[in-house]
Formats: sequence, C-alpha cells, structure tokens
Amino acid sequence: MKILMYSFRSLKPKALKSFLWFIWRIGLVALAGLLVSCDNPLDQNKNNINIPSEDRLPVSISVPGPPANWLTLIAVEKGFFSREGLDITPKPYPSGKRALKGMFAGEVDLVTTAKVPIVFSSFDRQDFSILATLGSTDNSPKVVARMDHGIQERKDLKGKRIATQGGSSAHFFLNSFLTKNRLLKSEVEIIFGKVEKLPEMISEGKVDAVAIREPYIVQSWKLLGDRAVIFEEPGLFSKSFNLVAFNSFIENNPKIIRRALRGLLKAEEFVRDHPDQAVRVLAEKLKLPEARVVKVLKLVKLSVHLDGGLLPGLEAQARWAIENNLKEGEILNYLDFINPGPLKSILPEAVSLVR
Repeated sequence: MKILMYSFRSLKPKALKSFLWFIWRIGLVALAGLLVSCDNPLDQNKNNINIPSEDRLPVSISVPGPPANWLTLIAVEKGFFSREGLDITPKPYPSGKRALKGMFAGEVDLVTTAKVPIVFSSFDRQDFSILATLGSTDNSPKVVARMDHGIQERKDLKGKRIATQGGSSAHFFLNSFLTKNRLLKSEVEIIFGKVEKLPEMISEGKVDAVAIREPYIVQSWKLLGDRAVIFEEPGLFSKSFNLVAFNSFIENNPKIIRRALRGLLKAEEFVRDHPDQAVRVLAEKLKLPEARVVKVLKLVKLSVHLDGGLLPGLEAQARWAIENNLKEGEILNYLDFINPGPLKSILPEAVSLVR
C-alpha cells in the first residue's frame, strides 16, 4: 500500500489526472455491464451449461410442426433448453392437433398447437392451459390446386374435391376461403385426411386441391411442379401456435415450466440477433432450401408472448365449430384456459393479456 501511495505521489498532476480518469472509465464500464446483466432476465443461466445432473429436470416437448412453432426447434437444436437445466426429449408430430392428442394420451409433457385443436378439445375437457403464444402469421394455410384438373382461378374450385385435415387451422381457413370467394360448401366436396398424406393425395390425383400449411405446401408444389397453382389469402386468417400443458403438470412442475419458457425466450433472442444462423439451423433440420425458409420467416412473427388477440380468436373458432355442427355445446370462457403467471414472472412485458 505504501509503495502504491508513493507511486501516486510521484506522478505529475497531469499524469495523475489522466490515470484517475482511466480508472473511472473502467469502473463505469464494469458497472454498466453489471447493471445490464441484472436487468436482463434471460442472462441468469447463460453460463449454466454444466448444471449438475441432480439439478437437471427431464421433460418432453413436441417438435417441429409449422413455421409458427419453429422457436421450439431452435431452442432444442441450439441447446437453450439444456442450458436452462432441462433434459429435453423432442417428440416429433406431424401437426399440433396430433401433438395435443399425444399429450392427452400421456406421450408428451409440453405441446405446441394452433387455436383450433385447443378449441375442439375444450368441448370435451378443461384440464389444460395455454402458457404462451410462440408465433403467429396471417398467411399460413393456402390452397394448392392442380391446373391440369381445370383449375386456373379460385372460381374453378366449384365442383372439385378439396382435401384438408379435419378440425385443424387449415380446415378453419378453408371455410373462410370458400366464403370470401363466394363458394358454398355444398358446391365443393371436402375430404379429410392426415396432414402428412395430403401432398400425396393431390399428386396422385385423388383430389383436385388441398388446403394445407408448411411444410406440406412446398412438398405439394415439388410433387406437382408446373401443374400446381397456389391460392393465398393474406389477412384472412390469423394463426398462432401456443405452448400448452396439463394444469396438473404446470402446478406440480413450476421449475420445468419456467426453464422451458426461458429457453424459448432465448430462442426468440437468437432468431432476432442471428437470423442467418437461424435460417441455416431450420433449413438443415427441416430439409428445406434456405431461400424457402427465409421467405416463410418473413410471413411469421416468432415471439413468446400472451396478448389480447388470443381470446377473440379462440371464441371465433369455437363459434365456427358450433355453427358448422363440428362440435356441440356453448362457447366457453377461454380466459379460464390461459395461464399467464409463469411467463409474467419471467418477462412481465411479454404479457399484455388482461384477465
């Protein structure tokens, strides 16, 4: 200490002033870094890659699904769930509808699914909740038709066979699509099939058109080539993919829920800050051209949130199901199916839903 004090005294006033200014600036930088780290709720476990095995928690989650669910795939592939202390088991399902059925059958803990399967299931049971919306788009489902079957314009669908997955978002979109284009349901033949079989059905000529979403749109287009015509209706239907779990699982596993949400929030941050890397990850895992992934991502908002748009969407689709005799019953209070607590505890600004 005496040597240090002597060194200070030996400095000329100008040199001493420069030295103290340098130390002050270092202190400011260190303090700023500390404050940013404390303010960012996602930085808490950024270095916890080697979390002790006794502190890690097992959980399964559905993947990869449509584009609005791609945050889940990113979180798995980039290890964001693992860094949060989760031993994640990805469970592949061809659709959110099938994933939700898998959860009800005890196959998977957390699933991501669109609003329509949630609404359809709500007529039969009320033991599950939405924890967050992970992505949304107003241009997801489309109608892919065969030009060699005499279909050049939307009106040419009259009298044709159109396949879709029953009780899905694409099914809801198809009804809205027909109404907008002044086609009665009685003027077309709607056929239901498994979503992963629809590209094959149209390519083999079993149907004239299909109402589907990615990645099955591009699969159908590849199979048909220049025989395909694609009808889009941006803004006609807003589709969101939502994280869902049993109420009992949420109550009994609060740590898993918080860690899963934090992993998804980090995936959102990664897509925002490293879009090129995100495209490469998705293209490789989904076996899609990077250019196609880029095009799709421009139509999708990947964001972990809960907002006021969720509730009217659930109610509208419940009304559609009842009016079309797809389900019997009354429109429920869908606020009872939304649990904002876990997400709000991590990132309050991500929740704008008023209960």
